[in-house]
Amino acid sequence: MSKKPAVPDLVDPSDPPWLPPRENPELLGQGDAEKELIEAWSSGRMSHAWMLSGPKGIGKATLAYRFARFVLSGGGEPDMFGGPPTSLATAPEDAIFRQVASLGHPDFLAITRKLDKQGKKLSQSISVDVARQIPGFMSMTPSAGDWRVVVIDAVDEMRREASNAILKILEEPPRQALIMLVCHQPSRLLPTIRSRCRRLMLQPLPETTVSQLITRHHPEISSGLVERLAEISDGSIGQAMSLIDAGGIDLMDDLDALLAGLPKMDIRKMHGLADQVAKAGAERRFTVMMDLIYHRIGKSVSLAAAGKLGEVGNDGMRASVAAAAGAGSLEPWIEVWEKIARLGRAVSTVNMDRKQAALDALLSIQSVAQSKA
Repeated sequence: MSKKPAVPDLVDPSDPPWLPPRENPELLGQGDAEKELIEAWSSGRMSHAWMLSGPKGIGKATLAYRFARFVLSGGGEPDMFGGPPTSLATAPEDAIFRQVASLGHPDFLAITRKLDKQGKKLSQSISVDVARQIPGFMSMTPSAGDWRVVVIDAVDEMRREASNAILKILEEPPRQALIMLVCHQPSRLLPTIRSRCRRLMLQPLPETTVSQLITRHHPEISSGLVERLAEISDGSIGQAMSLIDAGGIDLMDDLDALLAGLPKMDIRKMHGLADQVAKAGAERRFTVMMDLIYHRIGKSVSLAAAGKLGEVGNDGMRASVAAAAGAGSLEPWIEVWEKIARLGRAVSTVNMDRKQAALDALLSIQSVAQSKA
């Protein structure tokens, strides 16, 4: 199978419909990553810059803020035997927790995308002016404790000139300074940035953990639907919650019904689905639908390549991918999968019409299904 293309920013789990990362006291499923940070801190030889990488919505930013609070608190409490702390947790009622949550701690700086000039939505990237706050902030002496901490969420959303603006501070960091770089796609970073950070790779969450979190936030959702959402989220609670928030459950049902007709889908239903996501104000529904299509194709092809076609839940997809596998080549399906990623990006980068992008994706699926029928 060819190299997996970069997933388009179809859903933005960094802005979820529940507690934002800096206000979230809870982190599930990332115990190994938390342990590595505790061990580094306790060793007394901690790296000044950490790159927390992995898919969106798995807890990278939550862990970055969690460690920031831990460091600003002086390293937490030792365990009952006087050993290193066993958790990075800071109580929500703690003053440092509240200060970081409100961005009011004098020794803490959060670098994120800002609202656009109209003040209606987040800009697509972190500007150089925002990034230039870091060197000046780091040059100052800590005023409330021993450390100054910066969280960049996310460093791969920085423009090139913004990335260049932080290089010197990464090359020559001041004492008692810590930079936490949240990163979704390390391949987009300058090599000089990657080489100056200690990389900590976070893993997708187990489906059981995603299911647990969905149920906690949405107890009204049936257990069967929770399982479907957990499966399609690929280990990202951010993805699952964003799907729910953007009406992804209905879209998921409509898309599955459409794909069930393969190799020939109902053209009226196809246009109806495309019209849904092309309406004014339906930008998030479009991104959710494209993400669902991307997932359906990728998962089906992966299962076919592994000889597990029986696990493809959609009858139409299973029959179509089975025909391609029987013909000896899944490459046409892989090309469609990669095309869907490009179409998702084209809407945000070159203002491609949303309906046209959705129809192009669906018609491409039908075309390859019919060629192998």
